[in-house]
Amino acid sequence: MLKALNYNVIGISIIEKETPSGIITSANEELQPMKMQVVSIGSQVKADIKSGDVVIFPKFKDAEVKHEEEKYSVVHCDVIKAILKDD
Repeated sequence: MLKALNYNVIGISIIEKETPSGIITSANEELQPMKMQVVSIGSQVKADIKSGDVVIFPKFKDAEVKHEEEKYSVVHCDVIKAILKDD
């Protein structure tokens, strides 16, 4: 298990190739925002983010880590743009 430090948030990357309406996403994935399900939050994070939330953030090549066959994203809390809610 990975533990986030300071202002970082760690989540399991969610990779979507097709939108819910059936539209195939762009082949240029570098321009696509990323989604992740939060699994660890650093002690200095003051945002309303909690474990289990699905968040959206810009894609960074150096933010992805593979650990125990799972792909994780590690991002600073300031780059998280939104929390997806099931309202």
